[in-house]
Amino acid sequence: MSSCLLCELDMVESVITFPKTPIANELLSFDMKKSGITQSFYPLDLGICLNCGHIQLTFLLDPSLLFKNYPYLSNSNDQTASRFLSLANEFNRIANLDEAKFALEIGSNDGYLLAILKSNGWRVLGIDPSKKASAIATSKGVDNICEFYSSELSNRVLLKYGHPDLIIANNVLAHTNQMRDIFIGISKLMNFKTLFIMEFSYALDVYEKLLFDTIYHEHMSYHSIKPLTKFLSKFNLVIVDAIRFDAHGGSLRLYIKKNQSNILISNRVNEVLNLENKVDLSTKESWKKFELKINSLKADVNKTLNSILMDKKSIVGYGVPAKFTTLFYTLELNETCFQYIVDDNPLKHGRFAPGTNLEIFSVDKLLRDEIDYIFVFSWNYTDEIFQKIVKSRLCRL
Repeated sequence: MSSCLLCELDMVESVITFPKTPIANELLSFDMKKSGITQSFYPLDLGICLNCGHIQLTFLLDPSLLFKNYPYLSNSNDQTASRFLSLANEFNRIANLDEAKFALEIGSNDGYLLAILKSNGWRVLGIDPSKKASAIATSKGVDNICEFYSSELSNRVLLKYGHPDLIIANNVLAHTNQMRDIFIGISKLMNFKTLFIMEFSYALDVYEKLLFDTIYHEHMSYHSIKPLTKFLSKFNLVIVDAIRFDAHGGSLRLYIKKNQSNILISNRVNEVLNLENKVDLSTKESWKKFELKINSLKADVNKTLNSILMDKKSIVGYGVPAKFTTLFYTLELNETCFQYIVDDNPLKHGRFAPGTNLEIFSVDKLLRDEIDYIFVFSWNYTDEIFQKIVKSRLCRL
């Protein structure tokens, strides 16, 4: 794909070619493996638009292949659940709760955030294509539509529910090849009072912190303020505030409103934009330096693992997040290094890490077994994982 997902010009050039990988959240079961089902490996190339500077994949997979059986759950770890509770409290402060408020969430998953808002008096609606996650949301009493969000769907929502006071899109607008259509719908749903909040894994953090494992097929875009500002202006939308935070290794939350006279824009927007310009985030040269750092890390990690195995010590992997796949294959890890893998998400238990024969178990197994080393693939939850294991007092660290 050489056309930009934002400006739509045919000016995207590849800058980094990663090893081919399977789909990050495609976890085969025992029965699937026995029946002869194998996983396909797809190209994973990072590109940059030479016109607007947008960072994106140059090989895109059909979203229905990626998200129809999506195993991720919003409340699968304490850190995310706590963050969503804080977000809900912030939304309550923003809104005037003397009257009923309407919140729409795009990519609502299991309805965790919307359920909190509903308990605080909000009228809520979720939109998510995952049948499993939507069913869980329904069981919580969260009204939701099990579809991909689109401009056509926005017409139906507007007719039945009216304009939302709040539209939320947490870590979903990097997952689409339909940015233009989605924002036609979002702009249509917004009036001058509507606040649109979007979060994403921030391209500047990816670059500065070497978060290469956040680059996988689900993440088609790696957003930053500079190209997004130009893109949003096409829909009469403007960024009024920007807040960096630590989730997923480094994220950015944008507050967006319909453009209007005398609109107030926080100084933080320009501050973040200046940081992007300072590191030349929108240049091929910067991302080539990024690639060199990945190669250096690969050598260091494999040296450490080989030393552990030479000492006949045992290693267990912790976590099979989406980032596992890029991390595993880019570092060229050998699955024989690991006895098995554990994960907190019960939907992953009894399945296998993508493209491997590494079975995924409940964390309880790790706490029962005598293990020498833990390789944390879910590294953004390291503190939470560490505390969980320390409290068990059953595992030697």
